[in-house]
Parts: sequence; C-alpha cells; structure tokens
Amino acid sequence: MRYTEMFRNEPNVLTVPEAAKLLRIGKDQACELVKMEVSEQ
Repeated sequence: MRYTEMFRNEPNVLTVPEAAKLLRIGKDQACELVKMEVSEQ
C-alpha cells in the first residue's frame, strides 16, 4: 500500500500533535522531522 492511499482521507496540513498521532510517534520526534524538512529547504 502506498502512503498516498494510507493518508488520502487526512487533511493536507496537520499540526505537530496531529501528525505525531497519525504517525504513531512522539511529539518531540514529530518536531524533529519538521525541523529537518524546514532546514533542507
């Protein structure tokens, strides 16, 4: 299953707590993922 199919019913924009819950990770780890993505751009 592709990730686009897994999350097709989810909104395109999520808060960090929402993303953490969706990905089943902690809020700190979700924040780190966001920071990594922002620093790469």
